[in-house]
Amino acid sequence: MGAPWIEAAHLLAALASQDHRPLQSPQAVRYEQDGRLHTGDLYPAAAGDTGLVVVPGAAEKGKDDPRLIRLAGVLVEAGFTVLVPDIPSQRALQVGPENIADITDAVDYLAESRRRVGVAAISYAVGPAVLAAIKEGRRLAFLVGVGGYYDLTSVLTFFTTGYYFEDGLWQKRTPNAYGKWVFVRSNVPRLWDSGDRTLLSVMASRRMADPDAPITDLATRLTSTGRSVYDLLSNGDPNRVPELIDALPPVIGDDIRALDLKNKDLSGLSAHLLLIHGRDDAIIPAGESRKLAATAPHATLFLVDDLAHADWKAGSLPGMIALLRALCALLDERA
Repeated sequence: MGAPWIEAAHLLAALASQDHRPLQSPQAVRYEQDGRLHTGDLYPAAAGDTGLVVVPGAAEKGKDDPRLIRLAGVLVEAGFTVLVPDIPSQRALQVGPENIADITDAVDYLAESRRRVGVAAISYAVGPAVLAAIKEGRRLAFLVGVGGYYDLTSVLTFFTTGYYFEDGLWQKRTPNAYGKWVFVRSNVPRLWDSGDRTLLSVMASRRMADPDAPITDLATRLTSTGRSVYDLLSNGDPNRVPELIDALPPVIGDDIRALDLKNKDLSGLSAHLLLIHGRDDAIIPAGESRKLAATAPHATLFLVDDLAHADWKAGSLPGMIALLRALCALLDERA
């Protein structure tokens, strides 16, 4: 298509267009790895031998989200064969350690037919993707993370209290409550009491539909176990968050530790890590990608204006330049 900057400009224009669609419909695929059955959508490129697994994160439409379909079409035009695995747990807004295997299985499947494979993960899928990349070793050439995290305690602190630690001081701004209620939806199935599961699910549904909906009538009916989850959600003191996490049911705490990147040795991450994060992200603060970039051995960080978590909005020249540079870096990885 030409020089990387020209190609990146073309792709950026296509990505910003609400009407852009893939030139061809995806192929529905089924694959099995170690007895685990998966389905997904495969968007083959006309030429090139680089595959890209795109993981949308916690999104109810999953692989069928129009934004993700548009992104897949743009990446195919750039010469990538794109696989978007269908991950039912993430469509149910449930993120767990099992998603690591979902990603490694998709990489293994695509690697059967492509010389080089990368992963592009969005939001909460970045953590499982990094852990999958460590498992895959040198099989994975690059990893792109958009709006990801590094320290889950910090993320939980931000979306429950609005506080985040930066430049040695607590900072505060209003978080998007979506992250808080995705946490609830992720962990409700892990609670043993059916009443707690129902009450917390109704809380999440109410607040996702209306951020000001009353939920105290439900909170009074929770058991002590369910109350530990509610206490974390309703807390406003950032210094109390670690103790409130420790008070959660062990199965929830175990999953948090399993998906946390701060407590992992990332030195085995051989894939180049390209991180893109919006300075105005109200779900996961941009500082999370800064910390991840500072810890990973081969990382490049692009901070972008007008990127509302994972929805890029045209209108900021610095943001456009940063995103163009990020696209160019991604395109150069094919060489």
